[in-house]
Amino acid sequence: MQFTFFSPLKKSFVIGTTIAVLYLALALSLPGPMRTSEASTETQIAASAAQAAEGGSETRTAVPRAQVTEPKIHTGTCDTTLTILYVTDLHGALLSEDKDFATKKPVGGAAVVAAYIEAERQRATGPVLVLASGDMMQGSAISNLSRGEAVIEFMNEVGFDACAIGNHEFDWGVVVLKARIKQASFPFLVSNIFSGRKTERADWILPYAVVQKANLKIGIIGAITEDAPVVINPKSIKGLNFERPDSIVNAIAEQLRKEGVQAVVVLAHIGGSQEENGTITGPIAEFASKLKGVDAVLGGHSHTVVSGTVNSVPVMISGANGVRLGVMRLKIDTCRGRSSLLDESVKPTFAEAVEPNKTVASIVESFRKKFADQLDKAIAVASEPIMRGRGESALGDLICDIMRDAVGAAIAFQNSGGIRVDLDKGPITGGMIYRMIPFDNTIVTMYLTGKQVKEALEEGTTERGVVQVSGIQYTYKPEDPPGQRIKSVGLEDGTLISPNKLYLVATNDFMANGGDRFTVFKEGKKIRNTQILLRDAVISWMGARQKAGKEIVPPKLGRAELIR
Repeated sequence: MQFTFFSPLKKSFVIGTTIAVLYLALALSLPGPMRTSEASTETQIAASAAQAAEGGSETRTAVPRAQVTEPKIHTGTCDTTLTILYVTDLHGALLSEDKDFATKKPVGGAAVVAAYIEAERQRATGPVLVLASGDMMQGSAISNLSRGEAVIEFMNEVGFDACAIGNHEFDWGVVVLKARIKQASFPFLVSNIFSGRKTERADWILPYAVVQKANLKIGIIGAITEDAPVVINPKSIKGLNFERPDSIVNAIAEQLRKEGVQAVVVLAHIGGSQEENGTITGPIAEFASKLKGVDAVLGGHSHTVVSGTVNSVPVMISGANGVRLGVMRLKIDTCRGRSSLLDESVKPTFAEAVEPNKTVASIVESFRKKFADQLDKAIAVASEPIMRGRGESALGDLICDIMRDAVGAAIAFQNSGGIRVDLDKGPITGGMIYRMIPFDNTIVTMYLTGKQVKEALEEGTTERGVVQVSGIQYTYKPEDPPGQRIKSVGLEDGTLISPNKLYLVATNDFMANGGDRFTVFKEGKKIRNTQILLRDAVISWMGARQKAGKEIVPPKLGRAELIR
């Protein structure tokens, strides 16, 4: 008696005898499908590296999770409810330091997020996936000082099933990233980064993983925005190529379906937004609209809240810093290979609504104590709140003033995106400076002509914002064509810069190496990396003010004048 099963997605099979038909009917009626074995409490992860150097694949078993309660699985029918729990862009926010914008109540923190995840696990009536879409480590003092180790320990304890690689995973270089990948009990995934030609991947890059959850075989594919190199320090990704992800993801999804995967989830470190009418826009919408054979897309990168569908595919972005948890429930028809969205929501993680996970809280506290001297000590006092922004900002002005002072430059430039939080009125601690300037950028000096200074302003001025500066003042019209937006440039005393005169300019190494699409800094003369960390320069300058008995006062605005 011989019979052959083809993929259930193709809705076809060949049966040699009538007895086989009866056997199949009986199998489908019994509790517990015969086509897949029941999963143990450990998640079995088959992480494919099919296009890596040796072209093979490896099977890894996740480290058993502590204090994780698996939901009771109801089987016996074709329909399975898959619950997806998801965070993105945590940025090392292990402590509960944020407040909900609307209610001003404390939100987030690793122990709180862990408690919310466990509560949702308890509510689930079927398999549960816990996922992240990248940028999980860089951004806080605890995470930065431990080079992400504290975040991975938290994620291991909670039992994450997979994480996409985001742009900030590269901030400490590939060597550190590989160490964190080795530490993790879950796979880091990205499908559209190559080490050479489009068919070659470094041995540490996994494009996808296959996870067996009870009666459900799930494929998880990673992707990153193809524009990521613009916001990554070029020295951190030397030799890596970032390709457009949609066609790559589609090819992998098709392959997985042929191999019997019953659901495909994409972890995409790609941003977007959502209009009041529910329409999803931006890169994530464009990406999702081109996908085939995918059941859900979980985005990131933009720190926005998105919850809806694109071409009937559920799409979600759950903000940033752990202040929200994405929850999505899909009904998977394992017999016909179809899925439908039951519900999705992005929930604030209010600290007062749950009892923080004690084990995770202990992990975070152990790291906090390790770095307490650098985190808790007040180094200065702010006379009033000092705010950042995409336009000229008091905090941007202050940081540029400090950068300029540290190296004796005439002019300084700082990208707005490199300043991550505002400074509140009152004591300023080392931990706050790490949150404000989390990146290990160093100060670079060079000589630029007055004409090149204007070009730098042109490159840093868009309809979305401006580059932060010190030592100059200028007028601009952002709606004018690129290259024609800067109308006048003068020094602090109001005299116009001379097009041919050389000026000593300071900036950070991210911009000096071409980050944020800056090109003119590479054309400077006598380029020198001082190896002075910008963050250290800020701490030193503020400490000197504290010793002198002076508060930190925000500079008056007026360096960038908008013309309407």
